[in-house]
Amino acid sequence: MARLGVRGAAAALLVVAAAALIPGAPRSTMPKRRMPVGLRARPQLLVMRDGDASPLRASMAPAEAPATKADALPLHPKVKLGRLDNGLAYAILPNKSPPGRFEVHLEVFAGSANELDEQQGMAHILEHIAYMGSRKRERLFGTGSQTNAYTDFHHTVFYAACPTYAQSGPIGASGAASGPLRSMLKNLRGTRGEEGKTPMLPLALDAVLDVLEARVEKSRLEQERAAVLSEMQMVNTMEYRVECQILGSLHEENILSQRFPIGKEHLIRSWTTDDVKKYHKTHYRPDNAMLYVVGDVIPSDAEALIQSLFSHLEPGEAKDSKLTLKSAQSKHFPPVVHEWTVRDLPTGVDLPRPLINSARVKPDAAVLTPKPDSLSERTKMFYHELLQGFSFHLFAKRPVEPVTTEAAFKRAIAKRVAIAALQIRLNVNARSDPPFTYVEFNQLDSPREGASVCSLDMMAEPSRWQEAITMIIYEIRRFALFGLTQGELDRYLSAMIADSAQIRAQGDRISNADQLQFLMETMACGHTFMDPEQSHLATEAAVRSITLADINDVANEICEHFLGLCAPGPGAPAPPLPASIVACVPSTEGNVGVEIAPGVVIPSKDDIVRVIRDAASLQVEEQEEVVVPDTLITKEDLAGLAAANPPQSKAAVLPAGVEEEECDGVEMRVFGNGLKVNFRRCEHESQRGHLRLQVPGGRNAEDVHGIASVLVGARTMQEGGAVLDFAREQVELFCIDHLLMVEIMATEEAVTFDFTFPTTRPDGSLEGEGGATNAVTGLEAVLQITRCILDGYIWEEDAFRRACQGFNQAYEASSKSLEGAATEALAGELTGQDKRFLTATPEDISALSLEQVREAMLALLRPDNAEVTVSGDFAPGHLEGLLQGYLGTIPAAAAAAQAPAKANYPPSFPFASDAAVDAEGVAKTINVYLPDSEERAMAYVAGLSPNKWGFLPGGEKITDRMAEVFRAQERRELDAASVERWEHPLFAQTALALLQECINRRLFSHVRETRRLTYDANAQLCQFDAIQGSLFLFSVTSSPDKVEAARDAVIETLNIMSDYYPISEDNMQSAKRVLLGRHAADSRTNRYWVDLMTGIQCDGVPKDIRCVTDVEDIITSVTLRDVKLLFDALQLKDRPVSVLAVSSPQA
Repeated sequence: MARLGVRGAAAALLVVAAAALIPGAPRSTMPKRRMPVGLRARPQLLVMRDGDASPLRASMAPAEAPATKADALPLHPKVKLGRLDNGLAYAILPNKSPPGRFEVHLEVFAGSANELDEQQGMAHILEHIAYMGSRKRERLFGTGSQTNAYTDFHHTVFYAACPTYAQSGPIGASGAASGPLRSMLKNLRGTRGEEGKTPMLPLALDAVLDVLEARVEKSRLEQERAAVLSEMQMVNTMEYRVECQILGSLHEENILSQRFPIGKEHLIRSWTTDDVKKYHKTHYRPDNAMLYVVGDVIPSDAEALIQSLFSHLEPGEAKDSKLTLKSAQSKHFPPVVHEWTVRDLPTGVDLPRPLINSARVKPDAAVLTPKPDSLSERTKMFYHELLQGFSFHLFAKRPVEPVTTEAAFKRAIAKRVAIAALQIRLNVNARSDPPFTYVEFNQLDSPREGASVCSLDMMAEPSRWQEAITMIIYEIRRFALFGLTQGELDRYLSAMIADSAQIRAQGDRISNADQLQFLMETMACGHTFMDPEQSHLATEAAVRSITLADINDVANEICEHFLGLCAPGPGAPAPPLPASIVACVPSTEGNVGVEIAPGVVIPSKDDIVRVIRDAASLQVEEQEEVVVPDTLITKEDLAGLAAANPPQSKAAVLPAGVEEEECDGVEMRVFGNGLKVNFRRCEHESQRGHLRLQVPGGRNAEDVHGIASVLVGARTMQEGGAVLDFAREQVELFCIDHLLMVEIMATEEAVTFDFTFPTTRPDGSLEGEGGATNAVTGLEAVLQITRCILDGYIWEEDAFRRACQGFNQAYEASSKSLEGAATEALAGELTGQDKRFLTATPEDISALSLEQVREAMLALLRPDNAEVTVSGDFAPGHLEGLLQGYLGTIPAAAAAAQAPAKANYPPSFPFASDAAVDAEGVAKTINVYLPDSEERAMAYVAGLSPNKWGFLPGGEKITDRMAEVFRAQERRELDAASVERWEHPLFAQTALALLQECINRRLFSHVRETRRLTYDANAQLCQFDAIQGSLFLFSVTSSPDKVEAARDAVIETLNIMSDYYPISEDNMQSAKRVLLGRHAADSRTNRYWVDLMTGIQCDGVPKDIRCVTDVEDIITSVTLRDVKLLFDALQLKDRPVSVLAVSSPQA
């Protein structure tokens, strides 16, 4: 796949990110902001990386490593670095998380920035050819392995995530290893005694070795050419186009602005096999690659395998003599030069003179095209009617500073604190009535660009673009001039320590995927890669020595390009200009000057620049500090609550035949007020927890209080936050201090509040330990917030207005999206236009009031209608006491009178069966057209399916239909063992998941590989829990001229599976390995355990404790016959409804 990451994140939540990055932490547990649909945050480099100042030195054999500085940061003691004689560098890190699995990644230092003019897109298509066409990669199929590849500006990466051992049967059936590889498999240490199993590391390494020795066959070139052209149209969304505009402007001085990984269509259509072979020979050399092995491996064995398999490769002759960041700073960077947004290079960055631009040294025109020197010329405009709102993006580019010493680490900590403080100010203190809907300020090292990019991303209502720009620039300039307060500094340094302590506690339980991602980024940026203990000690030392002056100097430096937006004072040096400014306007350029609100017009570039300059000229005043409480509910308050409503609880009733000791550590309680609680200790995420408050009803309950009332009510709670006697700002900062994050979501079936939290205090100390604060632990803090949601929430008019604004924008965004328009048309047709299943319209929203949405939510937020589920690193007895104190004391009668009648529960999906066919009884096709300057197309195929528990509308069970099919086919009754298996509550969900895996594999094989009609096709067989009935949905992307054929190919796939090539036992074994592997990996996360436990006490859902304890047994027990009968009973190919959606300049 071609990668092009969009900068930016999210609309506001109840809480926001506390500190974005923690140096030395493989995965920060700091809260992160959610993102609008279609946007991805810039990958956050959460580790201060590798052992030597240069990644070139880091990839040397240990004997070649240079002497270290006295204050050098320590290298992770378990990482093994080396390099073969032919130049292939490698890094090996043993990591048993999860046990019995590992990952291999081959990074080739050739991405789109390495392409010649006539090769644009060559790196990406070769990625497809080299790996998709690998027979050795195919040996990994059916073993529980996942393989894929991706291309970016600076590299192409091929990877395999595998079990340490796999059953040898399926592998032997599809081509057993031979020659030297066969010998290695026999002699590999650790395989003796593993009877019937095959070690997977040799096979995974052999698969990525095949990439370096790839054969470019004409048939594979044609196959992948078709896939890439389809992918080109699939990714060409409006978000992608905005990102292209941003990157083109940000990097206009170098080749990154012209080398997007997807490539140029006319060139892709023209290449021959010789063209691709030439590119492969030039770049796919051992001395231009690096191999990473992370997981449950023995380092010496892995190193021996690398030596045996890769040593025969010959180094290449091609050498890049150009002076670029790739040759001067990091082999992992793209071959470019940037114009830096700095006065002078920071300490620790040593670059050749031609690569430096500052007040004294200007860029060498031979390696860089200088940017214009005026703010107006650096401002670019992008107009398009399908943009979902006004957005504003402002950037600075600075050199990546290697973090290899204690001094550099301290500076990195200071940067992260400053950025976190500014981000929180923008989202908390400026949110009483903000003109923007989303804002993010960040600075992150970006190996893909070879720079540390400082970015401001802001989205706003088109009618308030002037206010939004003015407020954001004012707030950032205030931060640059006055910096943090002492209270902010103390708060965020404590957050750094607490987060670092949690990662240290996690130790070797950090996942392989996270470790590998950060190791790769480490090697790219030249930082020191430390283990969690080393990182925590370095963090403690840095925090102890950081002063307010240190932080505020860094704050001024990070924001200095905002000070350059206006003329400097007399005698003062001119701050640097921003590297780039991009304004995206949801209109055509021809509408510039048209008034869209009183005094507000569609802006021109001159308008944008004028507002920027005016905002930068405003007199800035220092900000007052908000008082943040240590606790929302005091011990005295808690005692009073218990006296008024003494908590009572009892154990939940278990299903017949299930004993308490068989519950896998899950505890279930029912409080006297009706609240149901499930909890389980999970130590895989040390000092972390996940809590979910779920109230059934969701949008399905809107028929009582009005369409969109629950939807807007949930969003109002998300936009608000005032509780008890505390203002919203105080509650948000309380959550930030305790590193709490909440996500509130209203679905058709329920409203859920998902919290992630630490189990420690803000200073990192545990309950019962002496700490530097009187604050409660994160575990207690999250229960205080949960209590306030159920009893004590303050409903605010401004939060309601922001919620309404958000859904109006969501409606507009959906109508401007091809996927959104197609989904809406399909849902409307199949539900008979039931508005509970459609996007809320502006008319629906305008009909609501704050009191109406409040009543809708209070009717659901009753203790007797709520279920709380918790998983985390806590003492169960201690948690149970806190649950009783905070939640067991909620008055049972507080909202009981508002409870709606439960008639017709559980609800049925409103499937409009008549809508599936036209007047002649032929399956209906819905055509959707969206005017657009670019061509895109997609197809949906859909119809009625059961919910996750096998129930169809009206309560009919899919297993009853399966039994009918069985009797018709076999002319006998179902055997007792099958009846018993089918009656298990988890059977239908598991059988549907296995069938879905089988169908997706067939879709890939037929629609993509054989018919060459798409890059992506997938199936989803069910969606709902409580609602009886659901929809199956097949989606396929294509081009306008092929979309109908792609839709037909999906139906052909189902016909082939039914009549000519049914599901095989090999298909089933492969699907089971996928599900079992996914379960094993996910079961190391709190979120997964919360997912498993949620609903086991919920009325109307046939889910009980067996759906937690029996997952592996049920996956194993489902038979091939079960899945075939399910396929026949679903009747997927019988008259499904389809949508053909096309966007193009002309219909």
